[in-house]
Amino acid sequence: MKDLDQLHFKTNVRDHFIAAATHLLNKTIIASSATTKHFKCLKPEERKEEKSIRSIIKVARLLPLKISETALSDEWLLLQLDSNLITTSNNSSRIDCYWNNIFNIKNAINECKYPLITKVVKAVLSLSHGSASVERGFSISGQIITPDKVRMKVKTLNAKLNIKSALRAYGGKAELIPITRELLTEAHFAYRKYKSNLEEEKRTAERKEIEKKDIEEEKKRNQLLNEQLVKSQKDIKILEDKYKEAKKNEVSQKNVAEKMIEEANLRLKNAVKKKEFNEIQIAQAMLEGAQTLHKEYKLKEEASAVIKKKLKKGKTTLFPRLSKKNNAKIKIYFVFSYFYLFVTLL
Repeated sequence: MKDLDQLHFKTNVRDHFIAAATHLLNKTIIASSATTKHFKCLKPEERKEEKSIRSIIKVARLLPLKISETALSDEWLLLQLDSNLITTSNNSSRIDCYWNNIFNIKNAINECKYPLITKVVKAVLSLSHGSASVERGFSISGQIITPDKVRMKVKTLNAKLNIKSALRAYGGKAELIPITRELLTEAHFAYRKYKSNLEEEKRTAERKEIEKKDIEEEKKRNQLLNEQLVKSQKDIKILEDKYKEAKKNEVSQKNVAEKMIEEANLRLKNAVKKKEFNEIQIAQAMLEGAQTLHKEYKLKEEASAVIKKKLKKGKTTLFPRLSKKNNAKIKIYFVFSYFYLFVTLL
């Protein structure tokens, strides 16, 4: 096939694909969609259409912008009446260039003539029409982060991506980049920022190390406090057992002494009535024994009081430790434990 025939064939193929894509866009998306069809108002040839006012308002409603619809409608009317703008239907003209010319129009006080329209149109034109650029960014990132660079920081990755993006503007040739004063200034600033980041990372690492040591020391203190609490709990348990046993012996001794006194008084009374001197002597001996038991009971009562005092002191010294530890669960546990033991002893 001759070169001219090849060119003619490729031109026909291109025109076919353009026509097919245009047909699909017009029929399946723009014409049929109740939302996307309003974006046609951004086309230069649609600007003076009456329906374009309603369309631009509906487009503004789709965007997260707080804009007065009345003010936007008035600006669009002014735009339609602006005779200095050239409305073209040439498909080769870029829509962003067309609207950029409108953005640059100034009013009498050198301000943007159409601020609301500028805000809406910029928001619309910034919408991504595909994911190719995003996928390309992932691909480039994958080329940068090789297996031996998996610990690369996000800042470093972003910096390399920016450099690659800038190099693409010069065909990937660094020697074509002009060395200007601004570029040198930015380079010096980047170096200072790099040094500052290193110092900040060093301070952060030192701060984390100090925090780590503080946590370890706090952990050791808590562990020591727990050991002291366990030991105190065991000591208190031993005292409670002793107190319980002493109280039991005390009650038993008291009951025996009271029974002996009661029986001795009864025998003494009967012996006096019957004038039986042997019984009187036995009753007196029983009373003396009861007195001895009563003295022993008093001694055991004093011993119980001493144990009770030690137990109370142990509990008093234990609870401040718990408050220092500030552990509510342990405090509640011990409170209920001692309350239960106290009720049991009673």
